[in-house]
Amino acid sequence: MRGADTSWRSTSGHSGRTSTPWRPGSTGRATTPPPELTVAFIPSESLIASALAADPGLLDHAFRKRVALASPVTLWSVLKTVAFSWQQDVVTQEARELFRVSRELHGRLSTMAGHVDKLGRSIRGAVVDYNRFVGSLERQVLPSARRLSLLDESKVIADPTSIEDEPRLLTAPELVASTERD
Repeated sequence: MRGADTSWRSTSGHSGRTSTPWRPGSTGRATTPPPELTVAFIPSESLIASALAADPGLLDHAFRKRVALASPVTLWSVLKTVAFSWQQDVVTQEARELFRVSRELHGRLSTMAGHVDKLGRSIRGAVVDYNRFVGSLERQVLPSARRLSLLDESKVIADPTSIEDEPRLLTAPELVASTERD
């Protein structure tokens, strides 16, 4: 039982030292707070069993000091749980990013839908105006043009007269000098 007593004292003392309280700005201490829980690895199930047989309150004492005593099986479980937790954290961050991008896309689609609606109204208006133009052309302009083609052009429109005069050339030295430089 001597080995168990030594194991218990060692474990109890170690859990007390591991959980030294944190004081911000203390000399010789870390400037970041300690983790929520420190896992103390005990390399044998039998060592933990012996220590707990010698002091049944050892686990409570260690937990009060924010230390978890972990055998190989317990440590394996803790590590698997932490790994799963980190994976879930990554998934959560990705889900947040997906939600943010989805909201952004929804806003952009909404803006684009407004533009498409305005474009559709403009196209409808252009089609209505085009149809009015074609109707006016066919009902009013073309019948007048057809009647005009039946008239004798010589009676309606006189032949244009040609211009016989030529433009006068500049002769003033000030004006001629400025045009020669160009």
